[in-house]
Amino acid sequence: MSKSEVSKSEALADSNTETVEADNAAKSSEKAAHSTPTTRLVLVRHAVTPQTGPLLSGRKPGIDLSDEGRAQAKAVGLRLAPPVKIDRIFASPIERTQQTAQAIAEHHSLEVVTLDGVIEAEYGDWTGGAIAELARTDLWRVVQTAPSRARFPNGEGIAEMQARMVAALDELITNYAGENIVVVSHADP
Repeated sequence: MSKSEVSKSEALADSNTETVEADNAAKSSEKAAHSTPTTRLVLVRHAVTPQTGPLLSGRKPGIDLSDEGRAQAKAVGLRLAPPVKIDRIFASPIERTQQTAQAIAEHHSLEVVTLDGVIEAEYGDWTGGAIAELARTDLWRVVQTAPSRARFPNGEGIAEMQARMVAALDELITNYAGENIVVVSHADP
């Protein structure tokens, strides 16, 4: 074998070794990905209240589901009833989310766990305000067009709310890997 043929042979062997090593690394990565259990999050917005639509309820306490909302909660409960497998149910501390979550939980003999991280945005001075009036403000336009720049007067910024919500969901994924989890929250988070 000539020097040229030996060099080509060595180069080919090196190339094949690199390919095999890359294939082995890819297979190891693929095995690791498949060995990590999949966590499923089902995000549910609470059913309607008498104030849904005309007013911005925010974190205002004492707002229960309307008759229509109770029917909606019952319907989502039936939709998520067995054979759908649910391991855990979490909800914001606000009544309307707790009531919606309870309509799901009763089909699974589960307790609803309160999760503060998925609570409604803190609308501050906007809480309880009429949507029609709020929609005429400059801030409303910012909320609709560049939400990450919006901060509610004496309240929370949308970017803060998003970070809070993502952190809460990430914690669920970490703590309950491989489980099917329902989280009942609000329209804005």
